[in-house]
Amino acid sequence: MLGPLLFLLAWIVVALVLFFVAISGGPRGARRRLQSPTRQAWRMTFTVFIVVFAGIGIAIPTLVIAGAHRSRESTARTFASTCGTCHTLARAGATGTVGPNLDQLKPTVMRVQNALALGGTGDGRMPAGLLQGAQAVQMAQFVASVAGKRG
Repeated sequence: MLGPLLFLLAWIVVALVLFFVAISGGPRGARRRLQSPTRQAWRMTFTVFIVVFAGIGIAIPTLVIAGAHRSRESTARTFASTCGTCHTLARAGATGTVGPNLDQLKPTVMRVQNALALGGTGDGRMPAGLLQGAQAVQMAQFVASVAGKRG
């Protein structure tokens, strides 16, 4: 997740440098402007500084929110296909009736992780290890955060 943000930040910096060089009259003008701190140069520097930080302040949170939304949708689809046959969870569009209704149960992250590892309560009705590792953790966090919530 950090890789795309750094890539975007690098291109923003490149664009700002090119913009500064272009409005300064090319490389020579940019050198002259950087070496003579006139009032106009300070105003330009301040403006560029504000634009960069405003751009970063808008771009990075937008990318983080969009990434989290995509991740949540992906986890909901995984729940519907892997767990939805047996369990009910409104936020994932799952209406199973064999296993417990997770909207009513409202399990904690740890309870979901244990259920995934052991296979429910360990009585053999739910297969153990349906999801493992990071995928199991992500699913447990998703279920615990949306169980019992509508919308």
